[in-house]
Amino acid sequence: MSEALGSYAIFCDDIRTEANGKGIFIGVYRDAMFFVGNPPWVLPQFHINVVYRASADASGEPIRFEIRTYSEQGMKVLGALEPDFSATKDKHRPEPFRLPFEPSNITPMLQAQFNFALAPLVLTGDTRISVHAISQGRDTIIDRLRVLKSDEAEAFNSSMVAVAVRPVSPTP
Repeated sequence: MSEALGSYAIFCDDIRTEANGKGIFIGVYRDAMFFVGNPPWVLPQFHINVVYRASADASGEPIRFEIRTYSEQGMKVLGALEPDFSATKDKHRPEPFRLPFEPSNITPMLQAQFNFALAPLVLTGDTRISVHAISQGRDTIIDRLRVLKSDEAEAFNSSMVAVAVRPVSPTP
C-alpha cells in the first residue's frame, strides 16, 4: 500500500448534505471527547468522515478500512469497508486527479471519501476510537479520537485553546 499521506478523518455528531451537494459537519470533535459522569456513555449517533489519499498507482491494491476502539477491554472493530478501487467501469471509482497544466513529473493522487455512521455508539469507559487503513499486511492509522471521563471544568479547559492578547505600548 502506498503511504496514506494527507489522509484524515473528521469525528462528529452528524453529517448532512445541502441541496447543492456541500457537506455539513455538526458537532465536530477535535483531539478528544469528554464525558461528565460515569459510563456507559451513549451517543444516539456518531459519524466519521474519512478522506483517504494515496498515489494513483496504489488504486489496484486491495485495502480495508476499519473503525476500532481500544480500551481496558481490548480492541474492538466497530465497522469496516473494503472498497474496490480497481473497478474501472464503476462511475464512483476514484480517479487520479491531475490538472491539464500540471507538470508531468508530479505523481497523481487517488482520493476517496466515505462516511461511517455509528448509531448508537455506546462507550464503557476511557477509549480511543481510531480509523485504520490495512493493505498488504500493513496497518496504518489515519486518525484517532480520545474518549475520556472528566469533570466539567477540566473538559471545558482541555478542549479550548486560549490566546491572551495584550496591548503593546508604543516604544518611545
